[in-house]
Amino acid sequence: MAESSVAIPEPPECPQGFIYTVRQGDTMFLIARRFSIRLEDLIAANPQIADPARIVPGQRICVPVPAPPACPDGTIYTVQRGDSLFTIAQRFGTTVPAILAANPQITDPSLIFPGQRICIPRVTAPPPTTPPPPPPCAPPNFLYTVQSGDSLFTIAQRFGTTVPAILALNPQITDPNLIFPGQRICIPGPTTPPPPPPPPACPPPNFLYTVQSGDSLFTIAQRFGTTVPAILALNPQITDPNLIFPGQRICIPGATTPPPPPPPPPACPPPNFLYTVQPGDSLFTIAQRFGTTVPAILALNPQITDPDLIFPGQRICIPVAPTPACPPPNFLYTVQQGDTLFTIAQRFGTTVPAILALNPQITDPNLIFPGQRICIPVAPTPACPPPNFLYTVQQGDTLFTIAQRFGTTVPAILALNPQITDPNLIFPGQRICIPATAPPPPPPPPPACPPPNFLYTVQPGDSLFTIAQRFGTTVPAILALNPQITDPNLIFPGQRICIPVAPTPACPPPGFLYTVQQGDTLFTIAQRFGTTVPAILAANPQITDPNLIFPGQRICIPVAPSPTCPPPGFLYTVQRGDTMFLIAQRFGVSLQALIAANPQIPDPNLIFPGQRICVPRPATPPPTFCPGGTVYTVRSGDTMFLIAQRFGVSLQALIAANPQIADPNLIFPGQKICVPKPPHNPHKKPPKHYPMSEGEEMPDGAVGVSGEYDAGAAMAVAAMPPGQEAQFLWPRPPVHLCLQHCRTMHPTMEGQRLGPISGCAYVDPRPEHNLIAVAAYMLPVPDKCHNWKYYVAWAEARTGQRIAMRLTKTGDAWVGSHHHQHNLCWMRVYVTGERDKDPRHPSRVVLLDTSVWHPVAAEDSGGVV
Repeated sequence: MAESSVAIPEPPECPQGFIYTVRQGDTMFLIARRFSIRLEDLIAANPQIADPARIVPGQRICVPVPAPPACPDGTIYTVQRGDSLFTIAQRFGTTVPAILAANPQITDPSLIFPGQRICIPRVTAPPPTTPPPPPPCAPPNFLYTVQSGDSLFTIAQRFGTTVPAILALNPQITDPNLIFPGQRICIPGPTTPPPPPPPPACPPPNFLYTVQSGDSLFTIAQRFGTTVPAILALNPQITDPNLIFPGQRICIPGATTPPPPPPPPPACPPPNFLYTVQPGDSLFTIAQRFGTTVPAILALNPQITDPDLIFPGQRICIPVAPTPACPPPNFLYTVQQGDTLFTIAQRFGTTVPAILALNPQITDPNLIFPGQRICIPVAPTPACPPPNFLYTVQQGDTLFTIAQRFGTTVPAILALNPQITDPNLIFPGQRICIPATAPPPPPPPPPACPPPNFLYTVQPGDSLFTIAQRFGTTVPAILALNPQITDPNLIFPGQRICIPVAPTPACPPPGFLYTVQQGDTLFTIAQRFGTTVPAILAANPQITDPNLIFPGQRICIPVAPSPTCPPPGFLYTVQRGDTMFLIAQRFGVSLQALIAANPQIPDPNLIFPGQRICVPRPATPPPTFCPGGTVYTVRSGDTMFLIAQRFGVSLQALIAANPQIADPNLIFPGQKICVPKPPHNPHKKPPKHYPMSEGEEMPDGAVGVSGEYDAGAAMAVAAMPPGQEAQFLWPRPPVHLCLQHCRTMHPTMEGQRLGPISGCAYVDPRPEHNLIAVAAYMLPVPDKCHNWKYYVAWAEARTGQRIAMRLTKTGDAWVGSHHHQHNLCWMRVYVTGERDKDPRHPSRVVLLDTSVWHPVAAEDSGGVV
């Protein structure tokens, strides 16, 4: 099973080292090699690790580091990433040899690591302020200042001289390979070149050769079919085979002279073996390649007098450790390229200490080499009484797949194989006992799981940690409800466990319960419902970690109570994009009055969609006298001009009938005004009936006049609910009662739930136009919160014709238009929410309508006065 989130033991105090956090891919072996310490020391420093073969990323372990030496006159420095002894010496104005002398624990100057503490010796005297005096340089010779990148060879080439000539004039240079920028040296002048050294004696058939740039004795020997020892035998003046320079003349043995016979190979008793030195080899690299040491090679090769001087083609004896004793059932294994004791232990299901116990010849666990033979421990075959049988684990097997293959269970296999201490660790070749296919033991009964908790069946790949994450709980909470789980790391597919569920929190109104959806966070939920994360947390004390909520969890969303709003003010639901300033402008009140009416808003700059606020309105006295007219309650979107058009009166007459309105451009919803009776025109009489189609009859109960049209009745009809006006309108009304020009569309009861929406319909009845245009304002964008995807406007004529116009978003409005072919009397225009893009019939979701019935307005008006 996958590892679950269980406590990892912390390391003990680490006074002689430092704490290291294990990374992905780390092993104790690799960590020991990285910090140049022994594996045994690393294991001893971490007694909290029961199995050194099992460490996990994020685990903290102690890496022991030898204490720095006493540093009485210097400074203790902690090595940083990227440091080397050379850069440290430069930084502190000292030298690498001085640092090495102060730190005898550093055996390899090339190997220091971050966190290591070393002693920096104190510089006893400041560096000289003046450079050392240049060497004497009599003319025609001249002084030259060494530049960065210079060598004696490049300087000699630049000035047409040789390295020996420069060295002869500069006895202060003891090492020709060590010069530094700023050093002043004497260059021999062109008129007095030093005489070249005499060439060596070179009797025929041997011949003289001038060394070229890039030559070495090995490449020269290869080019002329000879050997380095043969060249050295003819050139006794070459004291160092690694130091020849361009222009030097050496004697090359001729082809007719047989080369000196190669030295006989040393005695090499088995199991040791002879090795031929290759170009680039050194005793150190050879020792590393074959898992031995330089002293061990020198002990078998007494002919090597200088460990630094071996040459290609030379044959040397390589020591091989004897094959260890390996009693059965253990077996011998030949180390392959890339193997480590840790990877070998993993491959064969054992541990590094167990391998070391059978291989005492391995003194350094970090040093094994290809071809080395080691003994691998094998656990004894378990007892397997019939009818059970033994099975050899194959590559890719797990206890779960083996149990499935043989129709058994993991607990049943573990019961027969007590040698398996970790069910997650089996290896190819291991033999285990499989229970026979007798009826398996009945599964353990599921644990008691009182509601609202629920039982869950473990799936392949599950762990307590992943289950806890999936259901928004914790591993300790699951363990508390499942006492039958004794090992949190051991659960298996098919096992039933009880998952704890947090109880539904109390949620006093006006708050409400919300079920968390996939992808929700407390922040996005707070934004969606116009609240804050702290307010949600205060309403949900069961949420201990604000970053951990899960789909299906039910939480309480706090809702601020609606403010009181004494009449004639009204409550308004804030829409997306609203500000206090825009709301005040929309309803013709001052910003200060709007803020004063909403003391529950601490910050007027912070309001959110869905919030309800009080919009104050000044009390306007109703008209005191309205002879022969109608008292009308202003609706949202009304203007004096639109009201005058709707009732067929002139704007001047409407303004004159309402002297209490100081500014005719400023009226507001709920205000009562007087609509005067339209003037009577005896010369213009409408036809008695609408044109009817063939077979159409007057409906039963139709009421009206067959002569002159009653304008007062028409005004009363304008305030009637849809469907009731037909009994009054069978005689054709005057043309001004058909929809023409601009007509306001008012929100229905369904539409009022969306906020202060409004709209207007424009009808142009002229034959050359025959246009209907609709614009709706403040409609929200349809989304998954609504039951519709499109807005459609419908126009209905008295003759029964109906047209549809799908509205599209343009700026702040939803608009649509239609050109028709006949001059019709359009009686109603309304907007619906539709699921289909091109519906054939209107839905029941009517949002705006030119014939909306307002019960309050009808009751206040009192009918025709």
